[in-house]
Amino acid sequence: MTELLIRPPTKSDQETILAIVEAAFGDEPVAPIVADLWEDNAMAAEFLAVEHDVPIGYCALSPVTCSPALHGVALGLSPVAVLPSHQRAGVGSALCTAAVRHCKHEGVDLLIVLGHADYYPRFGFHRASDLDLTWSVRDAGDSLMAIDFAGTGRAPRQISFHRAFD
Repeated sequence: MTELLIRPPTKSDQETILAIVEAAFGDEPVAPIVADLWEDNAMAAEFLAVEHDVPIGYCALSPVTCSPALHGVALGLSPVAVLPSHQRAGVGSALCTAAVRHCKHEGVDLLIVLGHADYYPRFGFHRASDLDLTWSVRDAGDSLMAIDFAGTGRAPRQISFHRAFD
């Protein structure tokens, strides 16, 4: 991988971000989720991967609610999108690392991701079920993962992503 810059996107990057997300997810309707999060002002943080001044990857953090309520901040990591021509080159890893680092720095208590169970553990994610966390929509099995930054431990909670993910 050549020189990669991870930076916050600007409003002028939004069209490019939607194109990255569409290319990365194909027929899955993920770009409308990003647009809905923007429309609702529901982004906690966003990261854009840029190589030679060209955006090639993107990830976002948005609020997650817990029931019963968590006394701290809970965020969801989604989407993580990389242009197909740049996948498997460390771009997604750089984005995830930046997002996890941001959460640690900002005092986030819980970070949730719904994704591949063999990919996200390298960033510190564990099965959400190990913390008694379940998703309000369905049983996601080992695909629902979490990082418990605050050491809240096992406490039965149901988590809900922003309505855009419904």
